[in-house]
Amino acid sequence: STSAPFTRLPKLNRKGLVFNTETRVGLSRTLFRAVPAAKVSAGWTDLPGLMRAREFWHKHDKLASLYVSHSSDAGSVRGVPVWFVSHCWMPPPEWEDVMGRECDYAEVKAAEVCITAKDIADRVWGDSQRWEEVHLWVDKCCIPQADPQLRDYSIHLIEDFIRLSEGLIVQLSWNYFSRLWCVYEWACFLRSHDISDITLCVDPYLRDGSFALLGRSIREFRLESCNCIMESDRAVLFAKVESYYSSHAQFESLLKFSAICLVVRSLLERRHATSSVSALLKPWADIARDLAFEDLYVALQAVIAEVPEWRDSSVRHVQVQASTRSVHAAFNERLNRWFEVAIKPLVRRCQAAAIRGARNFPQRHPSRVCLPQTAACA
Repeated sequence: STSAPFTRLPKLNRKGLVFNTETRVGLSRTLFRAVPAAKVSAGWTDLPGLMRAREFWHKHDKLASLYVSHSSDAGSVRGVPVWFVSHCWMPPPEWEDVMGRECDYAEVKAAEVCITAKDIADRVWGDSQRWEEVHLWVDKCCIPQADPQLRDYSIHLIEDFIRLSEGLIVQLSWNYFSRLWCVYEWACFLRSHDISDITLCVDPYLRDGSFALLGRSIREFRLESCNCIMESDRAVLFAKVESYYSSHAQFESLLKFSAICLVVRSLLERRHATSSVSALLKPWADIARDLAFEDLYVALQAVIAEVPEWRDSSVRHVQVQASTRSVHAAFNERLNRWFEVAIKPLVRRCQAAAIRGARNFPQRHPSRVCLPQTAACA
């Protein structure tokens, strides 16, 4: 049983976990879980699979049956990297008005996770068909709901699970930054990882009526305005953020800065061939300017001018090289180089200003591994 090595642990107090480092590392590794992407997602054309995955994402039911509690059930998954999924269980209140009554929030999440898993499989193994092998940490099935003590431990160890994860997948609906737990996960991740390890799923949430809503949620973000279901969580999560970051203002600045960068990258990945680059990116450049992110504003203005040439050169490269790679892949290589050279240094500077002890950044888990032997969800 998962709980067997920890039956003598004391109860949690209001300060959370007070174990020494060795005990905490062992506990977090043992409780770290993951679910294969195929269990919780499906492509838009796989209707039976999509209906099944939709049910998983439709409600925040805490179903103990989804959790594997014995290592003998876990299968052989050692060495498989895990991506942590951060999302809002409930859709924004304006969902139907903005997206339409036929657009199902749970279906969008299920399909978008599948698309992201294919991108990850292509990047990690060079084969998008291996997407079902991508493993995800999702709270619904990776926290032991049947054991109250281990459930509480797992909740308090979320920051450790994030540090153990290879990357963060964010389902960026426009209410995401209003949820305190989501913001906390973003805060934890930026303390321990590089910004390029974050994958935004934002494209399916953007319609004519939601662009401004998402932009406003970033421009006007304030930590004090975030909501959480359990008000008792507020003081604990605020204390965590305050222990990681030099001030609320510095954290808010880093969140806004990093969010703009990632939204721009995501939009260019998905929409560079079908949209006017200026119309696509100018609103985000304007937000950067209004928030006094001058270096970012300059970088975004420059990329608006450069993207048409990226498109043309990507087409020429594929034609000249008689490459089997797509123009989309060639374009994304240019995009990733730009992000690495022009954007990441700016984000690192924000991280250095905001994170306590930033000279030790990134603060990875003391026992950073892929997936430990007890770690797969059914």
